[in-house]
Amino acid sequence: MTYDFGKTADGLKTVRIVIEDGLGNTASFINYGAALQSLVINGTDVVLGYDSIEDYEKNSGCLGAVMGRCTNRISNASFVLDGQKYRLSANVDGKHHIHGGFSGFNKKVWNFEEIEHGVRFSLFSADGDEGYPGNLNASVEYTLKNSVLSVSYDAVSDAPTLINLTNHSYFNLSGASCGKNIEDNILTLKASEAVILGCYYSL
Repeated sequence: MTYDFGKTADGLKTVRIVIEDGLGNTASFINYGAALQSLVINGTDVVLGYDSIEDYEKNSGCLGAVMGRCTNRISNASFVLDGQKYRLSANVDGKHHIHGGFSGFNKKVWNFEEIEHGVRFSLFSADGDEGYPGNLNASVEYTLKNSVLSVSYDAVSDAPTLINLTNHSYFNLSGASCGKNIEDNILTLKASEAVILGCYYSL
């Protein structure tokens, strides 16, 4: 189901897409930042999200959005690729680059299409966008099936470039609006290794 979510400050239309898995669980997304706005599992909304497009635009938390072209910080807002140095937008202290720059993927209105059990968002990033080389087509697919939310990313560039996409959701398994912190939450990762809060863990 698709619902109107208002317009951005630039007048671009945004929508809210809600998908269900038939078990009473729902996931809600907006095409601004291809963001996961809400994830209700067993009656509890476990992710933080804003209720209006105005809040997404004015706040810097990147709640639920897809970050790109590169998540995290690039020191001195520059990198060398194939012997060529590229300067990126310096959106941290006027010196460093983080989460794709001043107008990263989290600040873009994505195209979308509903797919079986979910939604697919797509975005075109032109050569030189925030300083990155290459024309790039990025997409993210979210599916909700049997109480499992799956996320899949894809990106194709016509030139060598950097790409590091991720979702920037904030989870609280006790409930997004419960008023409790997450210190008693237990996270299980089915992986051989992981990076958590910038720290490396071997599982």
